Amino acid sequence: MTLDLAEPERQMMILAIAELALSRPGWDHTLTELAEKLNGREMFEELKRLNADRVRESHDDLAGKKLGVKI
Repeated sequence: MTLDLAEPERQMMILAIAELALSRPGWDHTLTELAEKLNGREMFEELKRLNADRVRESHDDLAGKKLGVKI
């Protein structure tokens, strides 16, 4: 199967899989391979690095507020 993606679409897919990799760490290896197929490994890693703090804050909020855990 071949996808014909315009550059903005390719970049949006890389952003989406980077977000997914951050929120679901168990998927990181598979999503990294997908990023490589999209010729976007470097962008994928950079997007994960840039967004890691936001995802961590979201997980901290969920753990602290919804589960009553003090962090």
